[in-house]
Amino acid sequence: MVRIRLFRPLVLILLTFGGFSRSGLAQSPFDLLPRPELAKLSVSESFEPVDELSIKQLTEADGRLAGISGTLLIAKTNQGRWARILISQARQKIDAEKSVPILLMDRFATCMDGEDRALVQSGKDVRLFAGFRFSLDLGQVVPPEMPADFEIASDGNQLKIKKQKGASLWIVKKEIALVKPVKPSAIDPTKPFGAHWFTGHYRLFDDGRRMGRLEIESDKEGNLSGALFSDKDNKRYELFGKVAMPNHTAQFTVRFPRSEQFFQAWLFTGDGSALAGTTRFGERETGFYAIRVGD
Repeated sequence: MVRIRLFRPLVLILLTFGGFSRSGLAQSPFDLLPRPELAKLSVSESFEPVDELSIKQLTEADGRLAGISGTLLIAKTNQGRWARILISQARQKIDAEKSVPILLMDRFATCMDGEDRALVQSGKDVRLFAGFRFSLDLGQVVPPEMPADFEIASDGNQLKIKKQKGASLWIVKKEIALVKPVKPSAIDPTKPFGAHWFTGHYRLFDDGRRMGRLEIESDKEGNLSGALFSDKDNKRYELFGKVAMPNHTAQFTVRFPRSEQFFQAWLFTGDGSALAGTTRFGERETGFYAIRVGD
């Protein structure tokens, strides 16, 4: 059974939060669909290309992504970028007695060209009414004179999705229980601690101001390479550094277009579950920590 969500009249409220929730550490199956995986799935038996999608089709495909609510769509935009969408049907309340059907984009993410995980656009909880045209490249509703990737059309008392010129659209047709297997950890607590323990993916919390995903690879000599994927702009930034002495410490740098950020890190030696230390950005020195997450 698909739950229809009923929304009260839309009010926009801007809030600034200084903290974060540990729930931010967990990755949804939706997040485990990098650009190469979308390309593979689009030609697999698990997906079907479509020009239009009815409410009936969306309802039948609901919950096929690891059991989470919503229907998974894959798109290739009119500018050639891969994108993923999680969408469901809902209703927008007008007053005490009236409401109108809408489609709710629970999540969407548009991948950056040439990058596995970096994004050019992303968003959540986007209400789409009949007549709305959406550009995944811009991450917003666009007017008729601008290119769009899909349109929400009225089909009697229901809505449907129509792909637009130059775009492609696929709907999931089979259960996807595990989108991407989690790689075994590089850490074996029964063996001696070593520089290779730094290898892994981490959820970064930088001074309560910046968040992102660190991907670090350590070679046999303790040279570090990898990237920071920033939550702020969804872009990838190069990371390089070196494991120091003692070998549970490391220094690494993240290179931005016009600046660099330096990190002095200590890795937990008991289980390698986290990094903690200090970071310097320009003249400002602050603290950070990073929690190891599934690869």
